[in-house]
Amino acid sequence: MEKEWILNHLSPKEYKHNLFVLDEEFQWNLEHIQYAIDTCVGVDSNIPIIFCDPCQANDMVSLYGEEENIIPFYVSGLYWREVGAIFIFHYEDYTTTIRTIFHELRHMQQDQDDNFRLHFHTDKALPYEKRITEIDAYKWEKIYLEKAYELQLL
Repeated sequence: MEKEWILNHLSPKEYKHNLFVLDEEFQWNLEHIQYAIDTCVGVDSNIPIIFCDPCQANDMVSLYGEEENIIPFYVSGLYWREVGAIFIFHYEDYTTTIRTIFHELRHMQQDQDDNFRLHFHTDKALPYEKRITEIDAYKWEKIYLEKAYELQLL
């Protein structure tokens, strides 16, 4: 999903670099979020990170020409591989928002690693807590969060 497509089709309330806000109630400073991503994760990616609710995400994906997904209400975020975007659904708390972004960015990194990508398929048969992709994402989320705390970004 490209920045131009998002801007032309979705009319975000606010955007900065690759961060897009569709929810009127979003309250965080996008520059601070981008700085936390750049400083702690250090990933140079143009993957869109979209702050919206699950229904908006499905509408977007459908408009983009992909098949919709059932997104449980409790899911905080989702790296949607098929459309190349990260969706953040719960962002009431700043630390939780950053944690979710770090977690989903790790899934993007996993997907870009040819040796790691196969786990997305083999993990489907496993319970959530035993999935290699999730164990790894939680490990890196913790590392990134510790760095954010050390740098007083949280």
